Amino acid sequence: MRRLPLLAAVALLGCAEEPAATPEDAAADTLESPLLDGVTWGLDWDLGDAEYTEDGWSITNDLGFTFVLEAGWLVDYALTMVPCEDTVADAGWERFLGIRTAHAGHEYFDDPSEITPQHPEALDALGYAAISELSFDPATYCHVHWLVAKADEGTVAPDGTDLSGVALQLTARWEGAGTSGALNLSTEWTNGVLLDFGVSEGTLGDEAVHGEVTVVRSLGGLFDGIDPTVHTELEIAWALLSNLVDQAEVRFAVGARALR
Repeated sequence: MRRLPLLAAVALLGCAEEPAATPEDAAADTLESPLLDGVTWGLDWDLGDAEYTEDGWSITNDLGFTFVLEAGWLVDYALTMVPCEDTVADAGWERFLGIRTAHAGHEYFDDPSEITPQHPEALDALGYAAISELSFDPATYCHVHWLVAKADEGTVAPDGTDLSGVALQLTARWEGAGTSGALNLSTEWTNGVLLDFGVSEGTLGDEAVHGEVTVVRSLGGLFDGIDPTVHTELEIAWALLSNLVDQAEVRFAVGARALR
């Protein structure tokens, strides 16, 4: 599945040269884009090699550092389907990046599939979350956009934590390279990703269907590339957001799921 982190997309908008085709792109050509008349939005996690302990989620990254994720919140600001005829450029890339006064209702992009739930996800209680069910006039979609952004003033997590101006906050312990330490991060930075998706050719007819669309993030890869002995807290915060969007995938199924 091809993915395009939106901050990287900004740098690519002015480039005329087409990138070389990859095997992943070739596989994507065998997929067809579904005609949807509704969507059930969901969020989920791929745990990978992460293990739950009595202290939190234990994750060993690709550099050999072990992190114990004790607590934190992630603010899923917006989710939207993107029709096949729209691109990052003509849909208004600044809308996807969240560079605007209000995150919803940007004049350059508006789709009936969009939700802006500002959903606070507890990082110490991970699992599938059904967010919203929508119905709309049929349209053919090729992409999903997921946006992490700072919560509006007055946004409160279920446990009472004030998340005003917070996109991601995280408390963790780490050890490796013969030493150990702790992380206590909070950032307002925005990051988002445009994800391609489709279904196998010939599996759908001509009728519009309701889609179950779930954005799946990688917990096992959350700390990849992070060396807490050399990286600053600002660098770690951005690496965490980058890993979240770079490793995200779309899970798509036909049908309707009752919210739970």
